[in-house]
Amino acid sequence: LWERAHLLATSRSIAARPINEAIELIDIENAEGRPRLTEPKLAALIGDTSWQPTFMFRMGNAARSGTATPRRDLAQVLQQ
Repeated sequence: LWERAHLLATSRSIAARPINEAIELIDIENAEGRPRLTEPKLAALIGDTSWQPTFMFRMGNAARSGTATPRRDLAQVLQQ
């Protein structure tokens, strides 16, 4: 779903980027038995303590254009 949303945004000149660090930090805190500091902060930001996000991203108008990333030739990725 993210790939489709990102491609759609890009086709409309909208910048998009995953920002999943907070969700990953919640998992790390739980796995390591650390105090749960991130989860209440994220719940306060969202405004709903019952909602548990699994993936976060940002979208908007970029201040400047990004540089193009290298791409493989089509023949390198097609299977025959």
